[in-house]
Amino acid sequence: MQTAATVTLRFFNLVSLQAPLVFVVLITFAMGVAAGLLAGAMRASRLKRQLNKLRRDQRQAGAWPSQPVHDTVSAAGVGRTRHNHLTDGQ
Repeated sequence: MQTAATVTLRFFNLVSLQAPLVFVVLITFAMGVAAGLLAGAMRASRLKRQLNKLRRDQRQAGAWPSQPVHDTVSAAGVGRTRHNHLTDGQ
């Protein structure tokens, strides 16, 4: 933030711009954040459209269950039991 040196930006030898280095770095960072947010929003919207299509297809096929299915998996996991060796007699 203390670097106040002026830098020159050239875009394909068409446009030349002089600005302090700190502004160039901050603007570049902001553009990167904006590009990342845009890419994430595009991916989220694509996944949402795909999920809606799959739900619509499933409803049309009549495969949608009438009541929700609940898993009965314990917190320890499938097939796992917790043993207390002090009370098991070992």
